[in-house]
Amino acid sequence: MNLEGAGIGRTILQGSCNEFLIQLESDFKVNGDQTISGFTIDGQGRRLYGGISVNRRNNVTIRDIAFNGTDITGLQIHAGGTPDSTIPPREYLTGIKVYQCHFTNCSKDFANDENDIGWGKGWSSGALQIGQLDGAEIHDITINENRGGGIKFCGNGWLKNLELYQCNIRVPDRDPFWGADFAIELWNIYDNCKVYRNTVNNWVSFVRGNKGNGTHSLQFFENRIVFPDTGNPQVAIEASASDMEIYNNYIEKAGLGVSLWYDKSQANVLIHHNVFYDFYHPSDYTAGLEIHLNKGTVLSNIRVFHNVFHNIRPDNQHPGLVIGAKVLFEGVLNGLQIKNNIFMNTGTKTIKQDVVYWDGKGEIRNADISYNCLDNVQLGNAGPFAHNLFANPGITASGSRPFPYYKLNSNSGLIDKGI
Repeated sequence: MNLEGAGIGRTILQGSCNEFLIQLESDFKVNGDQTISGFTIDGQGRRLYGGISVNRRNNVTIRDIAFNGTDITGLQIHAGGTPDSTIPPREYLTGIKVYQCHFTNCSKDFANDENDIGWGKGWSSGALQIGQLDGAEIHDITINENRGGGIKFCGNGWLKNLELYQCNIRVPDRDPFWGADFAIELWNIYDNCKVYRNTVNNWVSFVRGNKGNGTHSLQFFENRIVFPDTGNPQVAIEASASDMEIYNNYIEKAGLGVSLWYDKSQANVLIHHNVFYDFYHPSDYTAGLEIHLNKGTVLSNIRVFHNVFHNIRPDNQHPGLVIGAKVLFEGVLNGLQIKNNIFMNTGTKTIKQDVVYWDGKGEIRNADISYNCLDNVQLGNAGPFAHNLFANPGITASGSRPFPYYKLNSNSGLIDKGI
């Protein structure tokens, strides 16, 4: 059975109960073959738990719906979840499509006294929650939240062949537990997931996973992450899965660009053709790339190619912090390559900035930091370094960022250089 209204502005469904207003749920996986579309769900000032729940139904399309003022989440789609984040699901839903939907104030930050509903301190829900999906298409979504997050995993995640694109997400830049709320947070990503052409105002997070039966766990590309200039920048991309590719993104006013945070051994992250601009945190460290390894972990084959790091500005109170990569705590980093990047400082901070700073813990093996252009930047302490050019890169330096601002002039000394 389908449920189709006359349009977002014409059909309005109101609710005020401690459950989902619309429930498409089965005890075991079935083909729903359903379309839900064309209306507004009004939670009447967060008196409604959630808007729509889809559980164990394949082939469901959710489109052209506005979700307003729910307490926990607007839309949740999953196949029952898993008992632990390390245990794969018995089944995945297929044929799931969500597009042209709008979420306004539908998520929540949870505090200590709310453990009885199973969330716990510091946990935030998302306006749109997904888990155990294979081949889902989610696109052209707008999210505007005054608390809580944007798009989040549920039931410990587990996503394959996901395509998430052309979404516009705005979440609060202050959060009592995490500093700021997430725009996108997905766990257990496998088999060629793609997140692209989204515009967000805060951090995104991808935790656990590998290429599985594909070539990547996740390709994250052509996204725009611009933090509000309110003095509370965060990490832009938490990349904690193997076999990731991060490219052609523009990131501005973050505290950290890409943070590789691992508590288990992982490998193969390619970061290329991104622009990292105007990073600065007044009370914490600043870096374009951070690598954080726990004791006993091995992180292998990290490649950082053809990026621009512009005005990654450490505070004078934190000398020695880095522009390129900061290796923290213990573990083994094997095969770090930083090549053909531009590191440039044209800002007002006079402290010397490092391409690479290492705090001396753990172990670095087989590093290669070469053929980079350094403008008012020094190399740092974690080589070896070779064939790096200390010069003005000769960019256009006008117009919109990233293009044409970072396009090389015809007489740039970097043309036909590098490897």
